[in-house]
Amino acid sequence: MRPDRWRRVQLLFERAVELDPASRSRYLDEACRADPSLRDEVEALIRAEQAAGQGEFLGRAVRDAAQHFATREIHPGERFDEYSLVRELGSGGMGAVWLAERADGEYSANVAIKLVRGGFANPEIERRFRVERQILADLAHPNIARLIDGGTADDGMPYIVMEYVDGRPITDWAAAARLSLDARLRVFHTVCDAVQHAHGSLIVHRDLKPSNILVGLDGVPKLVDFGIAKMLAPGPGSFQTVSMIRPMTPWYASPEQIAGERITIATDVYSLGVLLHELLTGRHPFGGNGATFLEVRRRILEDSPPLPSEAAATPNERQPPGLRPADLRGDLDAMVLRAMQRQPDRRYASASEFGEDIRRFLDGEPVLARDGSWAYHASRFIRSHAAAIGIVGAAVLLLLAFATSYGMHLAHERDLAMRRADQVSRAVAVLAGVDTGNGNPDISAERALDDADALIAAATTLLEDEHTAQARTLAAAAVATLEPAVSDDNPVLARARSVLGAALSTQGHYTDAEPLLTRAWQVLGKDGSVGADQVRDARRWLAGLYRATGRTTAADSLGG
Repeated sequence: MRPDRWRRVQLLFERAVELDPASRSRYLDEACRADPSLRDEVEALIRAEQAAGQGEFLGRAVRDAAQHFATREIHPGERFDEYSLVRELGSGGMGAVWLAERADGEYSANVAIKLVRGGFANPEIERRFRVERQILADLAHPNIARLIDGGTADDGMPYIVMEYVDGRPITDWAAAARLSLDARLRVFHTVCDAVQHAHGSLIVHRDLKPSNILVGLDGVPKLVDFGIAKMLAPGPGSFQTVSMIRPMTPWYASPEQIAGERITIATDVYSLGVLLHELLTGRHPFGGNGATFLEVRRRILEDSPPLPSEAAATPNERQPPGLRPADLRGDLDAMVLRAMQRQPDRRYASASEFGEDIRRFLDGEPVLARDGSWAYHASRFIRSHAAAIGIVGAAVLLLLAFATSYGMHLAHERDLAMRRADQVSRAVAVLAGVDTGNGNPDISAERALDDADALIAAATTLLEDEHTAQARTLAAAAVATLEPAVSDDNPVLARARSVLGAALSTQGHYTDAEPLLTRAWQVLGKDGSVGADQVRDARRWLAGLYRATGRTTAADSLGG
C-alpha cells in the first residue's frame, strides 16, 4: 500500500471507529463514495481492531456486558468467596489483577485474583468456562504460576484465583541484576521449557510479554496469566479452538493476532522471539509503546525487525554488561529472526525447538536457525571439539600436500612443496589440540594468534593450490579460534576472515562470503602494519566476489 493511501485509510479509520454502527456506515458512504475499495480497507481495519479487543469464546456476551464491568468499581476488602482484596497489582483492557488474602481464618495465604471483564450470558458459556478452568488448574510446572480456583461473583463477574508471584518483569529483573548474556539465555531457555509444557497441555498463552513473566528474589522465572489463555481442545479428527477471552498486547502480539487470524502455538513462538530480542538488546525491536493501534499494526505487518546485533550497536543501560554487537551477530541474530518470521510456518516448530537452539548455542553446537553451510558447521564443531578434531582429517591434508610434492621434479618445486607440507603439518598439530592446550577454550590471546597464524598460512596455501574445501576448514578453524580471544578489528582475525571468505566465494557461497570479505577489507585496507600481499589478497578477493555477483562498478572501485 502506498504511504499516501495508508495515511488516508488511517485517518478514515480513526474517525469511523469512534462512531456507532449506523453513523459509521453513513460516514463511510460519504467519505468513500468515489473509491469503494478504500471503504473495504477501512472496514477490514475496523474488524481487526474489534477482533483484537473482544473474545472469540464469549463473543456477544462480552460485548453486552462490557460496559457494566468497565464502570464497576472494585475496592480493597471486597470478598470473592474466601478471599479478600488487598490492593490492585495491575490492570489492562481485559480486567484487573488484585493481591488478595484468605479471609476465612482457615490459614494465611496471599493469592492473585484476576477479575475478568465480561459476564456469562447463558449456562453453556458458564459450563465451558468451568471446563477450561479445570484444565488450567491441572497445569503443573515449576515455572508456571499455578491456577488455584475461580468462580463468579454475585453480579456475574468471572474471576480466577492464581498463585501470587512477588517478582519483577523478566526484562526489568535482567537489567537491574546486570545479567550477563549467557545468564539471560539460560533463563530464557527455562521460559521456553515452561511455554512448551503449556503447549503440551494444549494451551496457548497468547499474551507472552515481560510483565507476564515474573522473576522473584530466588531468580526463578514464572509465567503468569495463563488463566485467560486459548485452549486447543481436541475434537473428532481435528483440533478445534476454544477460548475464554482473547488477550493481546499489541507490541508483543504476532502478525496473525494483529490481523485477527487463526492462533496456534506459533503465536507464542513469535512473542518469545520479541522477548529474546529485548533481553539481548535492552530495547523492543519495534520501538516500544506510545503508538496507536494502527501504527503497531503497520510495523508488525510491514516492517522487518532489526537484527539484534544492529540494535545493540547503540548501547543502553538495559543491555548485558560489556555486550558487543559481534556477540549477537550470526547465531543469535538468526534465532531471533526465525522466531519472528511473519509466516507462522517459517518460525520454530515449537517452543522446545526454540529452547533447544538456545542450548545448542550455549554448548557451542550448530543452531537450527542458521543455513547449515558446511563452513559454519565446521567452525562450530572445531570450537567445541578442538582437542579431538580428527586426526583423520589431518592425515588427509598431509596426504594432499605430499601428493603434490611427489609429482614435482625441479629442486625449487620440491623445496616449495616441503615448505607447504610444513605449513599443513603445523596446522594439523593445531587442529589436533597439540598447540591449543588440548582445546582449552580459555587459551590466551597470544596463543590464539599463534595457532591462527599457522591455520591461516596453511589455508592460504591450500586455496592457492585449489584445495578449496580443505582451505575452508582451516580458515574456519582460525576464525573460530580468534573470535573469542581478540577484538573484532584485529588484523590476524581479518586475515582469517579474508581467506575463509575467499574459499566460500570460490565455492559459490556469496551470501556467506560477503560479510567476511567486507569486514576483512575494512580492517586490512587501513592497517599500516599489514603486509602488502595480505592487503592485495583481501582487495582482490572482495573485488572477485563483486564481479561474480554482477557488481562491476564496485569491483572496479577496488582496482580488482
